[in-house]
Amino acid sequence: MSPEAQRIYEVLEPELGPHTAAQALSVSCKKAGTTPESMGSRDLDAVTEHIARMCRTLLGRRRSAALVERMMPGRPMPGPTQGGD
Repeated sequence: MSPEAQRIYEVLEPELGPHTAAQALSVSCKKAGTTPESMGSRDLDAVTEHIARMCRTLLGRRRSAALVERMMPGRPMPGPTQGGD
């Protein structure tokens, strides 16, 4: 797993559990055209956008935004931010 993917996994794992965090990362990487092993900084925005969408469904907008902030400090949450909880 690349350092970028590892950082995302470490943020997701406490909220989603180890299996779901690994699956969310794997699916998001695939949708972004990469893998957890080859993911680089250039892939962060795309992968994080897919993860944010999943997490909004699972955890709600606020918790999802907090996770994205921990994955990518100082960057806005990708994707639509309307609606949710």
